Amino acid sequence: MKNTRTKPEEHQSPAAADATQEPPTPPVPRRTKAILARKDGRQLRRMTIYLPPELARRLAIHAAGADMDVSGALAEIVAAFLDTKAS
Repeated sequence: MKNTRTKPEEHQSPAAADATQEPPTPPVPRRTKAILARKDGRQLRRMTIYLPPELARRLAIHAAGADMDVSGALAEIVAAFLDTKAS
């Protein structure tokens, strides 16, 4: 006996096929020099740093104790350090 059943997608009209597909995602704007704007209004530039494990742990503990993210804590620490060097 020959199978005469067709696949469901063969019965869909082009309009019905388009309705089942998700709309295309709009292109994401490219960031220039990795500068991004946070919801709180801060503009940040992405950087990668490497810290010894114990120093990274201390930084994370300090940031948690000050109720801030590690990035914000590090920014304050670096700013204070550079201000003392400039004096």
